Parts: sequence; C-alpha cells; structure tokens
Amino acid sequence: IIGQNPKNGFITEQNQFIHPDLNFSIKFPDKWKTNNTPEALTAMNEKSGVGLVLGIDDKYSTLDSAMEAYAKKVDSRSLKLTVNKNVKINGFDAVELLVENNSGRGAKSVVYWIKMNGLDGFIQITGTANSAKAYDSLMKSIDSFKKLDDADRSKVVVKRLKHEKAPNTTLEEYAKQKGLTKELKPLELINGIEATDKIETEFVKYFSVTQY
Repeated sequence: IIGQNPKNGFITEQNQFIHPDLNFSIKFPDKWKTNNTPEALTAMNEKSGVGLVLGIDDKYSTLDSAMEAYAKKVDSRSLKLTVNKNVKINGFDAVELLVENNSGRGAKSVVYWIKMNGLDGFIQITGTANSAKAYDSLMKSIDSFKKLDDADRSKVVVKRLKHEKAPNTTLEEYAKQKGLTKELKPLELINGIEATDKIETEFVKYFSVTQY
C-alpha cells in the first residue's frame, strides 16, 4: 500500500480523520498538525496552545468506571473536576470530565469517553486548551466526531504500486490508455523516464486506486 493505510485511519486533505473500520470521523482546523499511529491520533496547534489525543480505552466495562479511574489520578486539591454523565455526541453516548484550576483561570483539559457499538472499550478523547478561544476551537473539533456517511466512505481508497508487461508505446500514451493522465508525473518518477520517452523496460509500474 502506498501512503496511508485506511486500516489505521487516515487524514484527508481537508484535515478530516476517517477510520473506516471503527466507523467514525473527526474534523480539525486547517492549521492543526496531526500525527496518526496505530496507538493514538494526536492533533494540535502549538501556536494557539490547543490540542487533543484520541485513542481507545479498553480497560473498563462502563463509561463511568473509565471516567472514575481517570479522575482518581487527578490532584483534586488544586484542580476542579466537573463530570457530565449524560452527554450525546452526534448520537453517541458519552461521559465528559472537565478539569480546570480552582481559580477558573489558566489551561483547561477535557476528557470524553465515547461508547461505540462493536468496540471493546471506548473512544477516549483528551483535549487541552490555554485560552477561551482555543477551548472553543477544541470543542468544535470534538463536536465534529460522528458516524461515517456515504460521502466519508467515498474518500476511503487504497493506493497500491503494481506492474504489468510494458506496451510498445511512450509513457504518455500508456497513461492515456490506462486512464492515468492525472498521474503522469508520479508515473515518470516511479518508472524513471520522461512522459515522451518510449518504455524500454519489460515491465511498467503504475498506481492502482481501489475502494477500501
């Protein structure tokens, strides 16, 4: 597979994270930088002092027990904890834990545990923001968490590098025959020749794009 593997989720050009196997997506502002690994997704804007981590909490059987275990690790003497057990995020049941200074000033953190059918555990989103404006941006992203629709699923494709017996043509003519004229520059790179050059090798390489 070339590029991002949809099995682990992927980031679109619009900065939307789509996970087809878990059937959800979440959208981030354009200036947020993302890093996706099999363990967790991180998204942040360091300049604005805002970011979040999205992963799976599979240690607990209920939303409440997951939240309570997390809350026990927080120093409640200097921090104020606010719990909301009746949260809905675009139809998903969730629990919210807001962590802030007793003074009400400074950075805020918010943690969500989201229940999804068929998932052993819960989606956990942990976000932090250094200002009210940054917090609004954070919440806008969290509120975009939703089940995939047809438009989202149409974006889920797999790109593979393949090869086949080379025709007696130029690379440009081959691209036209395969319907790959938009991929002409990448074809030049992977085959090591110019578009107008005749293909002299036994095989020609190309990209195959299929729905996931």
